[in-house]
Amino acid sequence: MLGKRILLVLIIVSFLCAYSPQLTNTFLKKGFGQGMSYYADLIAKRIPVKILYNPGLRDISRPENMDIWAVLPECNDFPKILDDFLNSQANAIVQCSKLDSWHCTKIGNEYLHKIREKAYRIVIFDGGHHLPTLGMEPDIIIIPELNNYAVHSYMLDGIKTETILDIIKEIKAPIIVAQVSRWALVKQENSMQKVADEVIYEAGKLKRKNLSVQLASHTRMSLYRSTILAYVDKNYASDLGLFYKNMQELGLDGVEKIYLAFDYSWLTTQAAQDYAKNVHSFTNVKVEIVNQPIKVSNSFRGAL
Repeated sequence: MLGKRILLVLIIVSFLCAYSPQLTNTFLKKGFGQGMSYYADLIAKRIPVKILYNPGLRDISRPENMDIWAVLPECNDFPKILDDFLNSQANAIVQCSKLDSWHCTKIGNEYLHKIREKAYRIVIFDGGHHLPTLGMEPDIIIIPELNNYAVHSYMLDGIKTETILDIIKEIKAPIIVAQVSRWALVKQENSMQKVADEVIYEAGKLKRKNLSVQLASHTRMSLYRSTILAYVDKNYASDLGLFYKNMQELGLDGVEKIYLAFDYSWLTTQAAQDYAKNVHSFTNVKVEIVNQPIKVSNSFRGAL
C-alpha cells in the first residue's frame, strides 16, 4: 500500500515539475511550494545519496556544523543574495540554474572568488545548461538522475551521468560528484540543504589542499586549462557570430578541445551537429557534443 502511495506521489510530482514554470496564479504557486516542501520531508530524506567521484573536499577553515544556504530558482537579485551570504557565518551555498549561469558573467565571476575564499559552492547539475560550471570548479555537483541522465523538469538538454564524469576526469577538475534519484531532490530549501549536508559529510572524509585557481568565463561558457565548455542557448543558436565573438574574448590560444551542450528547444539534433562542425571549422579544434534532447518526461524513451 505504501509503495502505491509513493508511486502516486511521484506521478503527481512529475506532472507538477513539468508544468510549474507556467504557474502564474499566486494561490497555485503557494500551494505548489507547500506541496514540494512536504514532499521533500516525506520522500527525499528516505532516498540515499551516492558519491560517484571524490578527489577530496577543499580543506578550508570551518566549524564542524555546516551552515548551508540554498538559493531557490525564483531568486533573482544575486549580488544582494551573495553579499548577505558573504556577510553571514554560512560556509556552504547550494545553487540552481540561473545563479550558476550568472556566475559566467563578469560580475558573477568576481563573486565566485569571494565565495571560494570562505565557503563551499554546490551546484544542482540537472542538464547540459550547467556544462560551463565544470570549468568554474564548484566544490560539489549534485546530479538528480533519471535513467542515467541528469535531467531538468522542462529544459530539453539532458546529459548522461557517465558523460559528466568523463569530462571532469578529462579536464582534471577536482569536483566531487554526487548522485540522487531525480525524485529525491526538489528545489526547496529543506531538500537542497539536506542533500548537500549529507554529501559534505561523506565526501569530507577525504581532504585536499585548498589551492588557488583561475576561473575564466564568458556568457554561457568557461575555459578550464586547455578546454572550453559552452552551452548553446537561444541567443547562441540564432547567432553563431556572437558565439564566436565571445569565445574569442574568452581566449582560444592553447585550446585543444571544445565541449558543447545544446538547448534543443531551439535546434534539432542535425542543426546541433552542423553548429558543431562550423565551430570546428572556425577554430580548427576538436569539438564534441555532450548532451541530448532529453528532459524528465521523455527520459524513459531516451534510455531505451
